[in-house]
Amino acid sequence: MKSAICLFVTLFPLIIASVQAQTITINFDKDKAGEPPEGFTTALTGRGRPGVWVVVKDGTGNVLAQTDADKTGYRFPVCVFDGLTVKDADISARIKAISGQEDQGGGIVWRYRDKDNYYIVRANALEDNVVLYKVQNGKREDLPLKGSGRTYGKKVKVPAGQWNTLRVTAHGNLFTVWFNGLKLYEVEDGTFTEAGKVGLWTKADSVIHFDDLQVSKPPASVREQSGGKETGQTPIVVFVCEHGAAKSIVAAAHFNRLAEEQHLNLRAIARGTNPDSEISPKAVQGLQADGLAPGEGAPKKISKADLVGARRVITFCTLPDDYPGGVRVEHWGDDLPVGENYNKARDTLVERIRRLLGELRSEQ
Repeated sequence: MKSAICLFVTLFPLIIASVQAQTITINFDKDKAGEPPEGFTTALTGRGRPGVWVVVKDGTGNVLAQTDADKTGYRFPVCVFDGLTVKDADISARIKAISGQEDQGGGIVWRYRDKDNYYIVRANALEDNVVLYKVQNGKREDLPLKGSGRTYGKKVKVPAGQWNTLRVTAHGNLFTVWFNGLKLYEVEDGTFTEAGKVGLWTKADSVIHFDDLQVSKPPASVREQSGGKETGQTPIVVFVCEHGAAKSIVAAAHFNRLAEEQHLNLRAIARGTNPDSEISPKAVQGLQADGLAPGEGAPKKISKADLVGARRVITFCTLPDDYPGGVRVEHWGDDLPVGENYNKARDTLVERIRRLLGELRSEQ
């Protein structure tokens, strides 16, 4: 397969068990521009021309584009990855709206059975909204939001001509949607309960670029600590700042990208000792400009479970008095003004993260 696919297993030390999580990241840098991507199958839901999915140059690299601007209204070209079938997953992609008079919508497909049966969440730059639908027997239907009812998704600015990150997590019948690092809403639906393929989608005359399709399959269940209830994994590195909304968010995002680039089985999360209600907009904007998105939908309060088994805890503040002993803690100070000067703060963090990764690599 020519599409660049990075498959790595992230290992998390646990007190009673070891679990594995798989992440597949697909970009198109090794595909030939002007040709369809290898390892994908295209299809059409609805009417009109079937769509033209080709690899094109965008900036310094290759991306996948749907380039046919047929204005047929009920027209949904789909491009599905053949290398994976999954039920529960964390799925994201970078999406850029290029043009479209009728629509500028692009999205992510999951639990895909065939061209007429799947889930889809899409962002539309003409409508400035993000909507989750089911397509059943060829009929598309927007789904009601948990706690809000049928609102036709959620209004949010979807800038055209620039990269945006769309993300959905699927766990059983619960789907959670993020856009550019911000959690938008949850949807519950039990129409498609079996595993299916993952793919990309456009509407009508939308010309859309896609890149960095990422699918993370959940680790094996760890039930011993919860009486049979599935629990999450313990991360190797925890970044902690007071509000969990800026420094830790930026650090974790860059750590994870650098670790992946260096093919290291390491992962970081961001936490706060007194978390804000939402991630700093300046942190989100800065990460977006860097081609990244926060790993968390909202700031999260640090817990003992976050620290148990962690290889390293990096703090920008004081930890709670009752944090578990035996965890190696490194304090990086609180002098990084992410909200005042993102670029300076990022550069300082990245320099420190590179050193940290070197240390962790030597310890493996």
